[in-house]
Amino acid sequence: MTNPVGNGEPSKSVAKTFGAYGRSIFRWLADCASGGQKALQAKSIPRRRQMVVPEEMRCLAKAIMVRLGIRNLILCRDLGGVPRAYSNQSTDRTKLMRFAIIMVAFTSLAAHADTPLELNIYGLSHHWDRAEAQRLHTEHETNPGLGLRYELAPHEWCAAPFAEGGIYSDSGANTTYYAALGCKGLKLTDSIRLGAGIALMQSETYNHGRAFVAPVPLLTWQISKVTLNFIQYPRIDSLGIINTTGLYISVPLP
Repeated sequence: MTNPVGNGEPSKSVAKTFGAYGRSIFRWLADCASGGQKALQAKSIPRRRQMVVPEEMRCLAKAIMVRLGIRNLILCRDLGGVPRAYSNQSTDRTKLMRFAIIMVAFTSLAAHADTPLELNIYGLSHHWDRAEAQRLHTEHETNPGLGLRYELAPHEWCAAPFAEGGIYSDSGANTTYYAALGCKGLKLTDSIRLGAGIALMQSETYNHGRAFVAPVPLLTWQISKVTLNFIQYPRIDSLGIINTTGLYISVPLP
């Protein structure tokens, strides 16, 4: 295998030939230098794990929608065995149940306070550096999940603050748990707002499985009662996050 960059060909020209970014070319060269051509071979894509069986997802969704958490949550717990697809059954089960308890408590408190509450439905994503996404095995762009958004009272520092939390299947086919505090402060049009949030996240895909905090720019587009949320995850090499745009919708709960 020849090295066109080493032979003087511009990296941008080589990148265009392979349909990749210039920085990916230099990364491939470094991988080849350290591990030989075997380091450049395509790696198998991990099979998406089924974190929640259909019965549990329907039960959890129903608990959120009708805001009767405790009774329905018990039904979820009584469904029986842990899904066989879990790689770490007890840990994943515990995380799922903790999230369910938090979400149900959230909806119950909001129902009694008569405060605006929305259901977040995830989601899609697009990776702008596809070659890097494939190398990191984070190329999954269908990311289903559920969450809640609570619209906070306007404040002098933000006209439209909010808090939200959710669980979804991320780009690495693992489950991401997150909670965020944000602001939809800049009104571009009557239906479009620009804002940002700060999110606490945990997933086996990022930061070696440890929880971390990340900034999340946000653009919201209100269409009737449905809100389209476009989020932008910036590239953070230390966390294993690449430049990614995500989309999810928010619908008001009755």
